[in-house]
Amino acid sequence: MTDEQWLAIGRKPLEFRKGDIVRRFQEEFFEIREVSDNGKTFLVNNNTNRVKRYFRFNRYHCDLICPVERRLDFKEMMGDE
Repeated sequence: MTDEQWLAIGRKPLEFRKGDIVRRFQEEFFEIREVSDNGKTFLVNNNTNRVKRYFRFNRYHCDLICPVERRLDFKEMMGDE
């Protein structure tokens, strides 16, 4: 994303937040679970085949796919956990 695109969604460039959906390089999609205090790394998880895996990613290696403010989680809408 360009700096202008980040600003258009109300964020500083490379500002990731808990709940954002990201993709590292051309890999799978991940949900941010925790952002470090300096904002440069974050803990992500991916529920693949019902197995939770956790990774720590550098923000410079990730693309924002969906900001947390724009997510639509069907499980929450339906009352499922």
